[in-house]
Amino acid sequence: MEKDKIMEEYQQRAARCYEDGNLDECVDLTAAMLKQDPYDMGSLVVMLSAYRKAFAKAADSEARAREVAELLGKAFYDYSSLKDRLFVLRAAMKARYRAVVTTLRRTFSPEEWGLVERALLGEDGAERGRAGGPRIVLFYSGVESFDFFTDQLKDKLQKKGCEVFVLDLWKMGRKTDGCYAEDEKLDRFLLDKVDGVVCFDGLGIRNDEMIQIWDEHQAVALDIFMDPPLRFHPILENHPKNYHLFCCDREHVEYVKKYFRKEVPSVDFMPHVGVLPEGGNSPIPYRERAYDILFSGTYYSPESKFKQAEKTVPKDSDAHKVYARAFEHMKEDSSLSIWEGILLTLDQLGWELGEHQLKTLLWGAEAMDWAVRMYYRERVVEVLAKAGLEICLLGEGWENHPSAGLPNVHRIADQVPYRETLTYMANARINLNVMPGFKEGTHDRIFNTLLQRSVPLTDSSAWIDDHFTDGVDIALYDLKDLDKLPAIARRLLEDEELAERIIENGYKKVAGKLTWDACAEWILEVVRKNGGR
Repeated sequence: MEKDKIMEEYQQRAARCYEDGNLDECVDLTAAMLKQDPYDMGSLVVMLSAYRKAFAKAADSEARAREVAELLGKAFYDYSSLKDRLFVLRAAMKARYRAVVTTLRRTFSPEEWGLVERALLGEDGAERGRAGGPRIVLFYSGVESFDFFTDQLKDKLQKKGCEVFVLDLWKMGRKTDGCYAEDEKLDRFLLDKVDGVVCFDGLGIRNDEMIQIWDEHQAVALDIFMDPPLRFHPILENHPKNYHLFCCDREHVEYVKKYFRKEVPSVDFMPHVGVLPEGGNSPIPYRERAYDILFSGTYYSPESKFKQAEKTVPKDSDAHKVYARAFEHMKEDSSLSIWEGILLTLDQLGWELGEHQLKTLLWGAEAMDWAVRMYYRERVVEVLAKAGLEICLLGEGWENHPSAGLPNVHRIADQVPYRETLTYMANARINLNVMPGFKEGTHDRIFNTLLQRSVPLTDSSAWIDDHFTDGVDIALYDLKDLDKLPAIARRLLEDEELAERIIENGYKKVAGKLTWDACAEWILEVVRKNGGR
C-alpha cells in the first residue's frame, strides 16, 4: 500500500509539472515511475507528452523524436519484442506524439504490421489497408461551402478506390468524453502512409504541426484556391515540401509563377466544378418555376468593404492611396483584375517598388478586392431592379442594397447551406452570376446553374469565352454595357425555346467535364504522379 501511495504521489506531481510547463522535472518523475513499472501506460503517456511539448518548435523535431524513441528502447523496453514496440506505439498515439509514432511505424516488418493493424484498427481497418488505393486526407474546416465540397470529394474518391479520412479541424486538440477522439482517429489513419492531402484555401496545411505530419509521410499536399492568391501569401511561403497548388483563374497561376516561383514550383489551373444532381429527379418545367431571376450570394456596400482597408493601412498612407486610386480605376474599367488595377495605379503614380514591397502591397488588397466585387454585384442587381424585372435575392445583407425597397425585388432568405442553394437554383428560370474579378477564370455558380437545368446569365472571362458560346450554351452580358442587360434577361424569360436550348447544350458540356467526379480525377493524377498508389 505504501508503494502505491508513493506512485500515486509521483503521478500527481508529474501531471502538475506537465501542466505548469516544468517539463524536465516531469520527465524525471515519469522516468522514476517507469523504472518501477515499465508497463505503466499513464506514466509513459505523460513522459511522451512532455517530450512532444518540449520539442514542438525545435528545428530538428523529427531527429529529436527519433532520439526519444531510441532512449525508451535503451532505458525501458526491448524493441526486439513486438509486445514492447506495440506498447510504446500505443502510448505515443495517446500522447499525440506523431513523430514518434512515425519513427516506430518504420520498425515493423510487413508481417508484424498486419498483426499490429488488427490489434489497433480492428478487422475493418485491416481490410481497408489491403484495398491498395491511394490514402487521402480531406478536411472539415468550418467553412460551410468547403465542408460541402469535402463531402463531394470524399464520395468521388472512395468510388475510385481511395481510402479517405476526413479530419475535422475544429475537433482537433479538444477533449470529448475525456479523450481526444479526433486526434486518435487521425493517429490511427496515420499508422500507414498517407499519399495525399487535399484542402481548400490552405485550411489543413497552414500550421507547423500539420506541415510536419504531411512531410513525415512525404504526402503530396494539394491546395485548391477558391480565391485570389494575393490573399494567401503566408500559405504560399510556408507549406508542406511536396506542395501542389490549383487556381481557378489562369491569371492567378501566372501571379504565383511570377511572385512565388521558388516557393511554389508546382501550380496549375483547375476550373470550378458543379454538383451533378442525383438520378431520378425531373427538372421543374421552365414556365412553372417560382423565380424569374435568382441571385445567390451575399451583399455588402462597396464603401463599407473598402473602409476595412483602414484596419491594416492608415488612411493617409501611400498604400491606402494606391488602393483608393486602383478602386476607382476598376470601377471605371471592369476588365481590370485586382493585380492589374494595382500595377496600373503604380505606373500612373510613377512609383517603382521592389518585389518584396509590391508583394506586401498586393497582400493587403483583400478589402479592395471585396469592394470591387460588391460594386459590380450592386450595379448588376440595381440595373435589373430599376428595369422592373422580378429579381429574387438569396443571401445576407441585401436589405442594405439601394434597390431593396422596390416591389419587384424579393429577399427569399438569409444564408442557407450550399446544398439547399442548389434547390433554389433549380426553381429559377435564370440564375444571375457576377464574376468575382476572375478575368481568366470560372465560377461554380455557372456550372451548378446548368446542372440544375437553369439558364446562367453571367459576365464573361477569357476562359468562358474559350469554352462556351453566348446564346448556345450560356447567356452573357457585358459589365461595360449594362444598359443591354434587362433586354437580354427579358428575352430569356420570354423565349422558352431559346432558354431550353441553352440549358440542354450547357448541361451536356458541364455534366461531361466539369463535375466533382472530374475534380477527383484531376487530384488523383497529381497524387499518382507523385508516387501515390
